[in-house]
Amino acid sequence: QEARPSSLVEVTMAIGIVSFALVAMLGVVPIGLSTMREAMDHTVESHIIGQISAEALSTPFSRLGATFSNKTFYFDDEGSALAAGQAADAHYWATVELVPPAFPGSADASGLTDSLWTLHIVLMTGVSGHALDTNYYNIQVPNSGD
Repeated sequence: QEARPSSLVEVTMAIGIVSFALVAMLGVVPIGLSTMREAMDHTVESHIIGQISAEALSTPFSRLGATFSNKTFYFDDEGSALAAGQAADAHYWATVELVPPAFPGSADASGLTDSLWTLHIVLMTGVSGHALDTNYYNIQVPNSGD
C-alpha cells in the first residue's frame, strides 16, 4: 500500500482536537495553583504554631505571662520569625493572648491557673499588614514545675 498524503481537512481536524484538549488543561492550571498556595499556607501555619507551642512549653511557667500575654510575633513567607522592626516584611503575624483555661461544663476554671494556661493564638496571613486570612488556635500549656 502506498502512503497517501494527509489532506488539509485531516490536519485541521487534528489541530482542532489538540487545541480543545490544551484549552481544557489550561483552564485547570489556576485552580491547581490556588490549591497549591493554600496547601503551602497551611503547612507554614502549622510550622508557626509548632514554633510558638515549642517556645511556650520551654518557657518557665511563671514567665508565660511576660513572654506571651498580648504579644504579636511576625513571620516571613516561609514561617521564619522576624524581629518586631521587620513587621512590614511579615507575611504571617500571630497575636498571642494568655487566658485562663476553660473546660466545657465548668463554671469557673480560674483556680487552675496555677497548673494550666491556654495560649489563644490569632494567626493572620496577608500582605503589607492587610489580613487576607485569619485562623484561631488554642494551645494548653501545663505547669511543668518551673
